[in-house]
Amino acid sequence: MLYKLTDHLREELKKPLGLLVKKGKETDYIKKNLLNKDFVITVGDKTTESFVMAGGKPKLEIVDLKEKRLRREKTATAAEEIIKIKNDPGTISDEAIEAIKNSLNSPKRVRIEIEGEEDLLGIPCIIYAPEGSYVLYGQPDEGLVIVRVDRNMKNKANAILLSMEKVQN
Repeated sequence: MLYKLTDHLREELKKPLGLLVKKGKETDYIKKNLLNKDFVITVGDKTTESFVMAGGKPKLEIVDLKEKRLRREKTATAAEEIIKIKNDPGTISDEAIEAIKNSLNSPKRVRIEIEGEEDLLGIPCIIYAPEGSYVLYGQPDEGLVIVRVDRNMKNKANAILLSMEKVQN
């Protein structure tokens, strides 16, 4: 199964799912509020790099080695294991969901490198991450979004996933 973004959802997802930390203030916020957290998931190259460069060690990093669709040579990492998968732009693949679930249950710090695009993968991260964990992702040209995972957030992310167009692959 493949979950595909609809035009309606594209508009809805332009609103941050959590707290928006304004561009330029991300590193200070991370250092003050997130470095002492045990379970942090970073989605996006810039987000992952900002967190790692500030001294953080994400439980899970999801990157596509691109920033605003431009190729990056590499992104700072704290991972002990790297998994490579495919996830087309504007979609959430079953392969990505399985990789996220497996990575969250791994005793190692894992990096998932996406061939395609990682933009929507914060949604399954919120669904499958333990309550009390944090999912970080970038809001283009605005800053960093911090989602504290709780039952309400899991329900909201699940509703988003279920409202996506389902396509057999």
